[in-house]
Formats: sequence, C-alpha cells, structure tokens
Amino acid sequence: MQKSKWFFLVVLICGFAVGCTYPSSDYSQKNLPDEVSDSMRFIEEHHYTINYNFSVVADSVILETAPQDSDSVTIYKGDLIVVADFQVQPEDSIDSIYIKVARDQETFGWIRETQLLDKVTPDDPISEFIYLFSHTHLLWFLLLIGLAILNYLYRVSLRKPLQIVHFNDIDSPYPALLCILISVSAVFYGSIQHFVPETWVHFYYYPSLNPFELPLGLACFITCVWGILILMIAVLDEVFKKLSIGDSITYLIGLAAICVVCYIFFTFTTPYYIGYLFLILYIGFALSRCNSLSSYRCGACGRPIPQKKCKCPHCGVLNE
Repeated sequence: MQKSKWFFLVVLICGFAVGCTYPSSDYSQKNLPDEVSDSMRFIEEHHYTINYNFSVVADSVILETAPQDSDSVTIYKGDLIVVADFQVQPEDSIDSIYIKVARDQETFGWIRETQLLDKVTPDDPISEFIYLFSHTHLLWFLLLIGLAILNYLYRVSLRKPLQIVHFNDIDSPYPALLCILISVSAVFYGSIQHFVPETWVHFYYYPSLNPFELPLGLACFITCVWGILILMIAVLDEVFKKLSIGDSITYLIGLAAICVVCYIFFTFTTPYYIGYLFLILYIGFALSRCNSLSSYRCGACGRPIPQKKCKCPHCGVLNE
C-alpha cells in the first residue's frame, strides 16, 4: 500500500509538470493593426520583442549597419542593448530573421537572430544565472565529483571511517531529504525540457521565483528549488553540530557529489521515462535508510549508538 501511494504521488506530480504550458493566442480573429499583430505573434514565437533588453556575454558582437551590409559596428561584453526592430529576409538561407539592436543612439545595427542569441542573455539576474549554469555546470560537476573521490581515497589511506549519506550517514534525515528533493527537481526539469520545452524558454526570458506566477509544472519546480535552499541550511546546521570541522567538510563534499550524481542521472533518464521508475525506487531506498538511523544516543558524548545498552563506538563509554 505504501509503495502504491508513492507511485501515485510521483505520477501525479510528473503529470502536472508535463501538462502545463503558457497559453497561445489566435491573433487572426482580433481586429488589430498588422504591425501590432506581427509584434504579438513574434513575441509568442520568439519570447521577446521590440524594447526587450539583453546583456552581451560574448567578448564582442559585430552588428551590420543594414541587413546583409558590409559596414559594421561592434559592441562588447557587458554592454546592455535593446531590441529596436526585426525583419524577415526570406532569401537568406542561413537565418531569415534579422534583429536590430541598439546600445545607444549612436551605436546600433542588425544581426541574425541565431547569432545574437548565442552571444547575449536577457538582462535579468535569474536569466544570467541560468545561462551561466547551463554553460558551465558539467565542468563544475566533474570537478566536484573528482574532489569527492580524492577526498575519500585520502581518508581510506589514513584508515579513517567514512561517513556518507545513505550508507554511513549522520543521525539526521535532512541530507537524505536533500538528495530526494534534488532528484524530484531534476525529474521536473527533465520533464519540462522534454515535453514542453517552450515553457522553459519562456521562463528563461521572463523568469520569476514566485511559484504563484508560473504554470503548474514550473511552479512545482521552483517550489522544489526553494525547498532545496531551506534544506541546505538545515543540513549545514546539522552536520557542523554532529561532526568535527574536518569531518564536516569531508561529509559535505561527498553529499554535494551525490546530489550532483542524482541531478545528472534523473535529468538524463527522465526523457526516456525510466527516470520516473528510478525516482520511485530511489525515494523508497532513501526513506528506508532514514528509518534505520539510530534513535539512541550515548550518555557521555551524545552521539548515536546502535542500541540502548552497548559500548559507544565513538568515545568507548559503556551505556547501560
């Protein structure tokens, strides 16, 4: 019965994630001027329009003074630009959409949309973080996993006991719950990217950390992100209370590496549907390990002991 409840809950959540998109409109039925309807249709298809602000993230961007013109001007990394106009050039076999952007009244020009979007990000801190994270996260993830492996090999060489979430965990449910919530978030993210990618693109151009302003799938994802931040604070408090500084750093590095593995695994397996099954199995495994945490503590040092009457494995005092 318990497993069936978990299965129903996860399937329900994933259904919410894939079933919610931003609504589209039919402008052909509205009595609007052609320029207005074209602009509204453009923003629906491309998620930005005239007067939208971008920040340049490439070292430099070359703008043509006119579409397919040889004269050019250059803007640089950190410049703030605004979309001034757009044109469709059907004869251009590379990209038919040209965007006119301006840094100021003297510096403006045209560029193909595909070239522009590769070198700019929306002028919003959340969008800039998404851009930076999507372009660098694999490198940082690999470095973190490598650091965790080297750290554990070093402790093994010193024959020091290894404490790691799910296996030789501290007496707290928060680390396991953090791993579970990150896994759930990864499933939400993978579901949105696979089933309704335009919803994520729209969020990228118009981000919000308020779940009540978003479609249900994105709202669930953002709620998970807030939960992760809260759990991270609880984990830091618990770890530094129960372990020494050196052991705390080792434990946190290992915990971060496992969270990274969970994120990568569920993000890439969700589009193939097996991620949902593995999530159910993982939640069951993690909760079972939480239930196995000791509820007894040593009367001398206060650290967990396997049973009520036994010798403390930490300080050696006999508890009777």
